[in-house]
Amino acid sequence: MPEAKPQISWLAILDLIPGAFSIFLAGLIAACTGLWRSKKDAPTLFLHIAYAVMRKTSARYSPVQLQWALPTSDQVYRSYARSAKIKPEIINLANGASGYWVGDKHAKNIIIWFHGEFVSCGGFSMAAVPAFFEFWQSLIVALRRSDKDVAIFAMSYSLAPQATYPAQLIQAVDALRYIDSRKQRAESIVLAGDSAGASLAFGVLSHLAHPHPAIDKLQLAKPLEGFVVVGYPGATNDAHAPAGFERYWGGDLIDPVVVENWMKGYLGNSAPDYYTDPIGAPDSWFHNLPTKRMLLLAGGNELLRPMIEAFAQKLKVR
Repeated sequence: MPEAKPQISWLAILDLIPGAFSIFLAGLIAACTGLWRSKKDAPTLFLHIAYAVMRKTSARYSPVQLQWALPTSDQVYRSYARSAKIKPEIINLANGASGYWVGDKHAKNIIIWFHGEFVSCGGFSMAAVPAFFEFWQSLIVALRRSDKDVAIFAMSYSLAPQATYPAQLIQAVDALRYIDSRKQRAESIVLAGDSAGASLAFGVLSHLAHPHPAIDKLQLAKPLEGFVVVGYPGATNDAHAPAGFERYWGGDLIDPVVVENWMKGYLGNSAPDYYTDPIGAPDSWFHNLPTKRMLLLAGGNELLRPMIEAFAQKLKVR
């Protein structure tokens, strides 16, 4: 079933116009002040301007306005398929989610990827963008050069704030359930995700070891081949931060008010738990996670790198 865009009022639509002007102004100011940026800011003037534009975009517009203005994941995938001259293969999963095949669905190894945000898009609030599909295709090509037969099953989940936790985690488990139902050997499946998608990926892994009370249990015959995440796999960024952790928001794509609003939109009336914020879980939570290998990736300038490193230390108890 194709994704439906949210309905917004005419006032919200008209508000996009002055919003665009304020975003342009933010970029202009950043261009003027960027020559005196600190070492904590973006390393280049271009990125300094781009980050300012992204921060202003996410702060000025609501997630629903951005969802209305930008294409859905279905539309982006179909556009990618046309440009790549391939037949789009969209799977309608249970509970309203969709899955998109990138590469040969009969490949020996399957990476289930949960997308996060990209540039101005918000965690759990925005559809996948073209850059994701381009990256996934390039990843498949690179792995093929190493004689790895791989395809990617990219899941599109219901967006916040219209859908709230645990709806997205239920859908993420459904994606793994679907791949498992194809008689795909668990030892040839990798769970992966970036940013918000990293949170979903670890939430699924946690569910396999500690079934979520709101989600049907899923029992795999063998452990997964691997688990790969880009960024910190938690929903509330500063919860249980390591001692001395201080985040400089001027060098980030978003500001703290926006992050707080996004997380409230995702959690709804639910409280954070170990599925959404695993760094706060006891060591016992990480015992017997059903995966052979784990890989956590973080950029050199990643502002949440201390959080990611602290999380990596917790994983060493496995």
